[in-house]
Amino acid sequence: MSTLPTVFVLGAGPIGQALVRDLVASGVSVSGVWARREVQAQAAGQGAGVASYSGTFPDAIEQADVLILAVRDSAISELSEALLSANCLRDNHVLLHCSGASSATRVFSPVLAKVAGVGTIHPLAAMANVGGPPSSLLGLRYGIEGDVRGRAVAKQLCSAMSGVALELRASQMAGYHAAASIASNFLVALLDSSRALLEAQGIDAELAMPSLCDLAIGAIENVRERGLPGALTGPIRRGDTETVRGHLQAITTSCPEIESVYRELGLAALKLADGCGDITDTESDELRDLLEIKKTEQFS
Repeated sequence: MSTLPTVFVLGAGPIGQALVRDLVASGVSVSGVWARREVQAQAAGQGAGVASYSGTFPDAIEQADVLILAVRDSAISELSEALLSANCLRDNHVLLHCSGASSATRVFSPVLAKVAGVGTIHPLAAMANVGGPPSSLLGLRYGIEGDVRGRAVAKQLCSAMSGVALELRASQMAGYHAAASIASNFLVALLDSSRALLEAQGIDAELAMPSLCDLAIGAIENVRERGLPGALTGPIRRGDTETVRGHLQAITTSCPEIESVYRELGLAALKLADGCGDITDTESDELRDLLEIKKTEQFS
């Protein structure tokens, strides 16, 4: 498959818009973009110089080699069935979807017998559904999965966008997506916990989040440059039990709802610290005992 296929994108949310723009920029022929909402379709099409459609499915769908369904997870099967009902699917079509949580054969099960192949091309990116231009998908890691034909086409488009393929089996999709959620979605939730604790210490809300974001970015850069466990810093790596005890006292006094978060992540950090070799067995045992205590009454 040295020749790049012609693609039609269905869905014009953040991922759909970014795909249309970046596929075109990568030399892939995009014959059009369709969305239920006309304003979204137009925004995606105009940004990349591609024809846009809403409402009735256009003939351009039938003329494409690859249909990418860039819609929410729960809508993929419904949209593929709608395409089938409208007689838009051809036996040479390859269907791809952009969900990281579900296998292609599962979400496309109603139409498997009608197309040449199905696959997953999931950009490993945090695509916030807010105003402004969509993030670039060029050069990202992509979760790639599907049958033989679908996987091959997904890898081809990934390569065209200078991406790196993370090849998966159907049984691995849920675990892959859970890992992505921890690194992305849960990081946002974790920063919110940090913000609440910092504001409880009297730090102005307008200063708290920018300060924490800078700190988090520095930690991520350390992981990128030094790897794990070498990037770990802080009192747990140093075996500083008294500082950790002070943290727990401050949390239970001013922001008790995040105590369990601190304890669980503290134990995870301790596992990393043990791998660094900077703390003694005694320090490790003392920290584990402290972090595993479930009752907060000790600090009351």
